[in-house]
Amino acid sequence: MTFSTSIPTLLILTALSCGRTPDTPDLSPDLAVDAGPSVDTTPADLTVDQPPCIGGTGSCADGWCTITPGCFYMGSPGDERCKNEFFDAPPHRVVLTHGFRIQQNETTRNQYLTNIGVPKPSPLTTCPTCAVGVMWHAAAAYCNELSRRENLPLCYYCLYLGGFKSDPTKCIAEYIGHTMYDCPGYRLPTEAEWEYAYRAGTTTALYDGPLGSCDEADANANAIAWYNRNTGVVREVGQKLANAWGLHDMAGNVAEWCNDHFGPIGPEPVVDPSGMAPEDAKTGDFMMRGGSYISNATDLRAGARGFAHPTTHAGIRCVRTVFP
Repeated sequence: MTFSTSIPTLLILTALSCGRTPDTPDLSPDLAVDAGPSVDTTPADLTVDQPPCIGGTGSCADGWCTITPGCFYMGSPGDERCKNEFFDAPPHRVVLTHGFRIQQNETTRNQYLTNIGVPKPSPLTTCPTCAVGVMWHAAAAYCNELSRRENLPLCYYCLYLGGFKSDPTKCIAEYIGHTMYDCPGYRLPTEAEWEYAYRAGTTTALYDGPLGSCDEADANANAIAWYNRNTGVVREVGQKLANAWGLHDMAGNVAEWCNDHFGPIGPEPVVDPSGMAPEDAKTGDFMMRGGSYISNATDLRAGARGFAHPTTHAGIRCVRTVFP
């Protein structure tokens, strides 16, 4: 994972980015809002010879938020404070042609244990309403279980030994590349969907404004996130300020798994991006977003990208494509 620039955290994250899991703490442990009218979210410093980039809207009920299709600029502008020049994506136009439902809060330990039970989540907390942390394959299996309970097609094919009585040894996408958006069941969000949902129409570093400090306490960061300057443990979900579309803890608390394998992102405009294909991924790492309770403020930015080996523990926020 690549989120923080502090020395202790950097040592942890450098090892993770090389596809190894060091003997360090897990990166994450064991409703109605409407955004209002769509607006042009084209950054002022970008000149694009295309129609205006019109964002979507979001509304929440019963623990899920429905996000409409739209356009946004993914990545970190060149003048953004605390930008990571090596890992952050350059700002580029992204069009998402599918709406989707997304969990309003990170999956809690109690929700995970109730729906799937094993493999065991991170032991760093036993708080039932705190965000849970699991391996990537377990996160995919959890989304599958939500599909199974609603008699929906599964988005992942997972190998098990005795059903859920032992850890899944492998989960692969039943729907590959762009067809992932066509899966009727629950799945992990693509990296583009995740950032679109985080931004909720905003273009600033954080969804509640700019970031004033890269590694010290920051007022805007304190309002929306649990991170290394205001906590030392994973917290109960939904306690910080939601974004304009009603989503809590998109920044901090636990980093969240995405469906995409780790890979570079260029400046070219793209429609329904699905990340690097599994056969092109060299490390087997998966993307994770949002930063966590051990992260510096810089890792909480909308454009901050992280990745880790699938055996790392991180959070779950499932999505499901909305079809016309």
